Amino acid sequence: MYTRESPGNNIQDAVTVANERGFSTIQLLSDITLQTGDILTGFKLVGVSHILTNVTIETGAICGNLQISKCWVTGVLDGGTEIEDCIVSDLIYFNGHIHNSGLVGTVTLDGNKKAVFSDCKTIDQDHPLVLDMGGSGQSVSIPNYSGLLTIRNLTSASEEIGIGLNAGMVVLEDTITAGTIIIGGNGILMHTQTGSEIVNSDGLMNKTGIADAVLYETVEDSLSLESVLRLILSATTGDSAGAGTDTFEYKSVNGAKSRIKSTFDEDGNRQITLLDAS
Repeated sequence: MYTRESPGNNIQDAVTVANERGFSTIQLLSDITLQTGDILTGFKLVGVSHILTNVTIETGAICGNLQISKCWVTGVLDGGTEIEDCIVSDLIYFNGHIHNSGLVGTVTLDGNKKAVFSDCKTIDQDHPLVLDMGGSGQSVSIPNYSGLLTIRNLTSASEEIGIGLNAGMVVLEDTITAGTIIIGGNGILMHTQTGSEIVNSDGLMNKTGIADAVLYETVEDSLSLESVLRLILSATTGDSAGAGTDTFEYKSVNGAKSRIKSTFDEDGNRQITLLDAS
């Protein structure tokens, strides 16, 4: 019988023993390649760590509802495979979920079920995740992502991308020409419209967005804070004209336009005739 003191040297024997003994968890002490003929339906593979245990999944491996943790995983994700607490790199993604893992390299979507990357993060700022939507691709949900993320190659109007940024930056490349992308959380979006794609970043917070939200908030009578600040600046530092007359004027700081004009009646009452904060 295989034990930690006397481990097996191939996955097929390990699966045979596990099935005979009623086990569903296999401890991996070294690197392994899952290939044609390997059937791991319903098993859980647990590595020593993502540094010491590399798992490569080839196309022919049967991995229905396989769970993998504490490994470095690459290859083909299919069959509802669930990856947790791993490092994932250069993956072709058909069907499965990835949770609480570091992502590096390129992940290419090539299935028809929604892809899920939850609580994942960048682990190499020089090689951050590139998510290739595979053209028509599949929808993807990326809640609570931290770090850098580049998305490319989406041409299907029916597919959706949902991203919740814990902190980071999302780059939408110009190969995204259709679909709906919704981004919220804390971070930066880099995107130039190239097609019919719909990008909603109303829920995205960053220093620019917060500043804009404050500046453009209406203070009174359709005047935003930005407009009020311009008028205050004009009244305190701009050139003025008409002192001692019944018509008084404040100009913009550069003197290019009139911002505030007012008239005074014989009793000294003032009436504003112009407010231009543009």
